[in-house]
Amino acid sequence: MTLLHIAVINSLAYVWVRLLLVYGADPCAQDEDGYTPAHYAVECNDIAMLKALTMILHCHTKTLSDSEIVNVHQRCLNALVVREKSGGLIVSMLTCLKQAIKCVEYLHQLHMEQIETQVSERIY
Repeated sequence: MTLLHIAVINSLAYVWVRLLLVYGADPCAQDEDGYTPAHYAVECNDIAMLKALTMILHCHTKTLSDSEIVNVHQRCLNALVVREKSGGLIVSMLTCLKQAIKCVEYLHQLHMEQIETQVSERIY
């Protein structure tokens, strides 16, 4: 379990989650159950946390290059297709299972169909 997992599980402020991401926290890191931080956000139907994990960065205090911002954002989106260990669920599947309606709506806005096509291209 990483600091990012702990921040999400304990519903720390959005700014702390974003700060961890800026400083290299891996949003694809899996805990012993195979859960990423995004899995935990969905478990709690925490739309604000899911957004903190997936929205593109807009840095005002630390200057990041455009490529660094895109890199962090892509790592966050990649976490959405990581499968957990017990049932092989990706985040969008878990939203349905947990009936996390706010998270389902948000993922739909992210064009999950594009993200889910990446699942078939990856081997977990």
